Amino acid sequence: MELIQKQGLKQRTFKLDKDKINLTYKTTSELKEWSVNIETIGDEILIEKKSRKGSILLGGFFLAFGIFFIAVNLADKEESLELWAWIAIALFYILIASIIFLVPLKNELHIVGGHSTLTFFLDSPNRNEVENFANKLIRKSKEILIDKYAKIDPYLPEETMMNQLIWLKNKGLISDKEYEAKKTEYKTSKLIN
Repeated sequence: MELIQKQGLKQRTFKLDKDKINLTYKTTSELKEWSVNIETIGDEILIEKKSRKGSILLGGFFLAFGIFFIAVNLADKEESLELWAWIAIALFYILIASIIFLVPLKNELHIVGGHSTLTFFLDSPNRNEVENFANKLIRKSKEILIDKYAKIDPYLPEETMMNQLIWLKNKGLISDKEYEAKKTEYKTSKLIN
């Protein structure tokens, strides 16, 4: 299972390999690669979206100023700058406005609530695919935790086994009914062995 994301000059790759998630973050100036144990990720999704209103206002201001600068210098015949100078200044402001309009917003999806946090671009390749991938990782993490800590081992000290089962129940990974069944199963297996 793999997800490749691109946003501007940034690229993120998430690849599930058994019980680890291999991550790669690339930009034009750096490369980061590391692995996260899937059982350390959280089980909650946090979506962080930024509004375009501020960038539209700021970009609009620079664009209007550039156009206003051209208009004032065209209208003022007496104290006009050299043609190349006012064109360069106006183009500078229009360029700044264009950059502000085109810079990607920080729209991200985070998997939180565990020891490790995973951060995805929300809209790359599309929001639905990113949410589905994140939910699959969370389900896989839950399966691994249940398989690891709900397995009945009669040779494990009772306090340790009960603490594991209580932790699974408190985390919402097993229900009260499953907790009671596992507790009974452990005590029965303890008597038999």
